[in-house]
Amino acid sequence: MTIKTVFLLIGVLFSILTLAGMTYVLLSGGTKSAGYAVIPMIFAVIFLQLWRKRMNHNTH
Repeated sequence: MTIKTVFLLIGVLFSILTLAGMTYVLLSGGTKSAGYAVIPMIFAVIFLQLWRKRMNHNTH
C-alpha cells in the first residue's frame, strides 16, 4: 500500500465522518455544534490535497 493510497483512504474516511456529523447536527435540530461536521471536513481536505499533490508529483 503506497502513501498515495493511504492519503486517499484517510481522506475518504474523514469525508464519511463529515456526512455522519452533518446528519447528527441536522437530526438534532441544529442544537448540536457544527464542529461535528466541520472538523472532519478540514482533515478530509488536508488528506485529499496531500493525495492530489502526490498524484500530480508522480505524473510530471
